[in-house]
Amino acid sequence: MKGLQVLVFLLSTVLMVLAQGPGFGSCPEKYVPMAEFDFQRYLGVWYEAERSWTLFEAGTKCVKTNYTQTSDGKVHVQNEQTNRLTSVKRVLVGEMKQAGKAAEGKINIKYSTPIPLDATYNVLKTDYDSFSVVLYCRSYGLFNAQFAWIMTRERTPPGPVIQAAYGVLDQFDISRNFFVKTDQEKCDIAPAVPDVIPSNPQPITTPDVIPSNPQPITTPETRSPSKEMLPPEPSENKNDFIQNSPDKTADSQETLVEPVKEEVVINKDEKNV
Repeated sequence: MKGLQVLVFLLSTVLMVLAQGPGFGSCPEKYVPMAEFDFQRYLGVWYEAERSWTLFEAGTKCVKTNYTQTSDGKVHVQNEQTNRLTSVKRVLVGEMKQAGKAAEGKINIKYSTPIPLDATYNVLKTDYDSFSVVLYCRSYGLFNAQFAWIMTRERTPPGPVIQAAYGVLDQFDISRNFFVKTDQEKCDIAPAVPDVIPSNPQPITTPDVIPSNPQPITTPETRSPSKEMLPPEPSENKNDFIQNSPDKTADSQETLVEPVKEEVVINKDEKNV
C-alpha cells in the first residue's frame, strides 16, 4: 500500500512539473507577489476561467472560490468543483491568511476538509473587480512545479478581461502551452423539491387585467333625519296628544262631547191619566 502511495506521489510530481514545463532548482525569484495588496477588496466570489493542467483538478468543471470574513476576523475559504462525469460537487473548506510582508499579495490557504492541505499562493496581479492572476510554485529539490490560475469575477468573462490576464502571464514569462479553459456552462443547480406536497394545494390567482386608473371605494353618506321624520314631542294636553298621535287618522280622531241633559215634558192633558 505504501509503495502505491509513493508511486502516486511521484507520478503527481512529474505531472505537476510537466504542467508548466520543467523547472530546475528552486522557484524563480521573479514571481514577486503584488505590492499594496488590498486584502479586503479581494474577498468575495472568484470563478476559475483558465489554469495550468493539474492532476487534482482533472475532469472538473464549474470551479469557483468564495472568500468570506466572519465577525472574529477570520477569512473562510470555500472551493467548489463539479466532476464532469458524475456531476458530483466536491467542496473544500479552509481558512485564508495573509502571508509574507505587510500589504503584499501573498496568501496562505489551509484546507481542513476533505483532506488537510496547506499551500501559499502569490497574487501576481489583480484589479479586484474583473480578474486575478495567481501563481503557486513549490520546490522539490532539483526541480520545481509551477501552477497558474486566471480567476475572474464573472462566470463567463468577456474577451478583454482574459486578454488583460494574458498580459500579466506574459509579463512574468509564464507559458500558456499547458493551459486549459475551465468549463463554466450549466453550473446552476435546480432547487430541491419539497419533501411534503400539500394534498389540496390552492392555486394563487391574480387578476387578468389591472385597471390603470382604479376608482376608490366610497361608502354612502350618513344623513341626519329630517324634521318631518322625527316623532312629535309629547304634550301635556290630552287632546293635543290624541290629535297629533301618528296612530290616529283624521277619521278616527276622538272628540270630547259634553253629556246632554234630557228634559221630560209632561203634557197637561196626560197629567191625569
